Amino acid sequence: MNKERGDNMCEHEEPKKHPPLNGDLFKISIIPTVKRYFYIPKCNIHLENGSTIPSNLFINDEGKQTIKFTRFIPNGYINLYVNGVMQEGKLYVLHANYLTLYPIHSIILAGTPIIVESLGFNAKITL
Repeated sequence: MNKERGDNMCEHEEPKKHPPLNGDLFKISIIPTVKRYFYIPKCNIHLENGSTIPSNLFINDEGKQTIKFTRFIPNGYINLYVNGVMQEGKLYVLHANYLTLYPIHSIILAGTPIIVESLGFNAKITL
């Protein structure tokens, strides 16, 4: 053991050399995918007892009715915007078929835009 180097190698052994990780051997690209869903309620949403909004009330980026929300698990995250303001993650949970808003002392007024943004990430390695 070489105490100066602090490893378990003998003095006559050469340290193992690893290939450089500077991109000469491969390239890593991170590819984001974004799905957005839009809903404008026709009546007030009272949140004292929480609320559940079905996915089929939302319109996707293509202008089509949403059947299921896309959730990128585990390589992604969800943002919720009410009237253009991002909401705290502890105030909601997104399921495949509905958005649950947890109870708070508030009201979302009719005509207030609600936007769900689902972001996912994939890695592409090119040799």
